[in-house]
Amino acid sequence: EKLISPFTEVPELIELFMRPIPKEVGTVEYSISRNKSGFNFLYPKYILKLSEGDRFLLSGKKWGGNKTSNYMVTLSQDSKKKDKGFLGKVRSNFM
Repeated sequence: EKLISPFTEVPELIELFMRPIPKEVGTVEYSISRNKSGFNFLYPKYILKLSEGDRFLLSGKKWGGNKTSNYMVTLSQDSKKKDKGFLGKVRSNFM
């Protein structure tokens, strides 16, 4: 219910995304879209949406200038580290 509500506060959403989904909820379907047009060609942006209702959930953007791939994960569609919806980063490695 909190995911679908447009009135859910940012701290509640952060808490919701940082813990596993309870088994009572069941299966939740998401869709991921990639935007790599224009300036996003070298540093693509990914958007995670609920399949039901096409509700925006998270966005991720690749950071440049690193030896490994680093992605910034935020609750806002404008990926900025200083946003209050900044969740963290995901880093890949060879393993």
